[in-house]
Amino acid sequence: MGDLKHIVVAKFKEGVIVDELVEGMEKMVLDIQAVEYIECSFSFVTFFTMLHLSHSNPLNGNMGHDIESNDMLTQAYTHVFSMTFRNSEDLTAYLGHPSHVSFSTTFSEAIEKILLFDFPVVIVKASTSLKKNT
Repeated sequence: MGDLKHIVVAKFKEGVIVDELVEGMEKMVLDIQAVEYIECSFSFVTFFTMLHLSHSNPLNGNMGHDIESNDMLTQAYTHVFSMTFRNSEDLTAYLGHPSHVSFSTTFSEAIEKILLFDFPVVIVKASTSLKKNT
């Protein structure tokens, strides 16, 4: 089986300092070798930053804002976190890793509502950058 995606769609409780949670997530994933990369999108953030973090498995963090979605379609969810894993064993290792278990407690306390999906990646059309790397 190929890459797996672990997607978390969240709306945080009023008053939560999301930047602190994101910093905690960055520290957590740096500690876990199984994470191939992570993407974060925030619908209310007005900046775009690429984070290049050194790690034996390169971690790419994309942070941006949603400029197109209708409020009715987002159903008040404000953040999307997408992690990619090479295989189901890496996802299982991540889910059971002490750093993830510890961070999950903090993250869960800040959540008003959440959706979570784990699924295999199926590439229908590879981007130019993907074609160059293969």
